[in-house]
Amino acid sequence: MIDGRTHANKDIRRARLYDVRFAIAALFTAFGVIVTLTGVFSDEADLAKSQGINVSLWTGLGMLLLAGCFWIWLFVVPPDVPTGHSATDFEPLNLILRVRYHPIRGRNAGTS
Repeated sequence: MIDGRTHANKDIRRARLYDVRFAIAALFTAFGVIVTLTGVFSDEADLAKSQGINVSLWTGLGMLLLAGCFWIWLFVVPPDVPTGHSATDFEPLNLILRVRYHPIRGRNAGTS
């Protein structure tokens, strides 16, 4: 038996997967790890090209820091879970109802 709470948790997890913050955080994490490892295993020739500064290491760590910010933001402020819509929430239907029925002039006010 699935209760409402389990169903709501599933919806929140599904909404997080499709949130743009998830995609950004995942990409920055993956590329941050790759660039950081490149910086960790760089040799003296690579350091000489950048005047002794390990650019790959610092860039990778910055990317991981940014990814961490996106992960925190994603879990602290969860995405809005869309709810089901009723027929009255459908915008074109509301427009038709407003044209067909005017509260002062009565029914079929839009037709002559």
